[in-house]
Amino acid sequence: MSLTRPLRILGALALAAALGLQLTACDATYEPGKGYLVTGFWNLQDVNSDGVAVGTMSGMKAGVYDTKTQTTTAVAPIAPYTQGSFEAINDAGLAAGTFYRSAVTQAFVHNTKTGGSKMIPLPSGFTMGSKSVAIDSVGRVVVEAYKPTGENTGLIRRFVYDHRDRTITAVDPAIASIFGAGAVADVVDISSSGTLLGNAPGPFALNWSSRSIATLPYPGGTTPRPVSLYELNKNGIAVGADYSCASDPCTERPYVYDRKAKAFVTLAAGTPKGPALGVSDGGLIWGPVGSSILGSSYTGWWYDLSTKRSGTLPKPTGVSNGCVLFAVNASRLGVGHCDSNKGFIYRVP
Repeated sequence: MSLTRPLRILGALALAAALGLQLTACDATYEPGKGYLVTGFWNLQDVNSDGVAVGTMSGMKAGVYDTKTQTTTAVAPIAPYTQGSFEAINDAGLAAGTFYRSAVTQAFVHNTKTGGSKMIPLPSGFTMGSKSVAIDSVGRVVVEAYKPTGENTGLIRRFVYDHRDRTITAVDPAIASIFGAGAVADVVDISSSGTLLGNAPGPFALNWSSRSIATLPYPGGTTPRPVSLYELNKNGIAVGADYSCASDPCTERPYVYDRKAKAFVTLAAGTPKGPALGVSDGGLIWGPVGSSILGSSYTGWWYDLSTKRSGTLPKPTGVSNGCVLFAVNASRLGVGHCDSNKGFIYRVP
């Protein structure tokens, strides 16, 4: 999965907070329905089919955690960068991340099997840095890059970097056929099969290989409501947040749309209410109850599209407020974050 991973959520995790006492996952099988904390991680952002997870470690280090052997590997940043984080990993073991040095950032790809890291080249003129967003099954990475336009101003654009031939291509020209020349693509994810998901200028899905693009509908029918898309799986299920802003703060519901059926998916009665932050290729959806901006108290939820079962996440010992998932693999092994900056593992029952 790419995690797919909303930037405003990551900003709310307060990564600079002190790391509290944590409990290490003690059962290599990770019993379904139980939550485990992972020592040394502020969060786990993604996990692949081999059970290799990536995230951010204490001290703002990019880290790899093997859930089968319960071993941790800190990935050293490439000079002159001093810190790092991971956003996503694919089933081939390629992880997309970002190195940091003060206010300067640099997207990179790390091979978790060989241990090597490579910087993603900056597009021409984009000298203010870059950040990884997501990665697909063949190593195409969505990159957010920054370009100065004045003394204190700049612009942000999205690109696709192909790790196979080290090319980097702007996304904006590929959406012009629908949104017009000059439209700026806000890409939030790339599915394992290579389809980009974006929010601006409107919800869209773009097959990167064919460059075929389609818009996604707004919820609400004749009175459409705003939506923020977060993730797309290989089967065409797009998820996000459906906003109703009659009051402050806005109410967030799960946005779940089936591109193949061309229809919204109605979740079963009793499903916890809140945004859908992600969807696995196996059809599991997850998010926090309430708001996608994680405050001082939150509870994570999950929903199985095939069985229509749902549940909320437990609070492991040492967690005061709650936990939320960021990714779930084919074995229903989920990874995420708990309050006070703790890495979290949970196998969905």
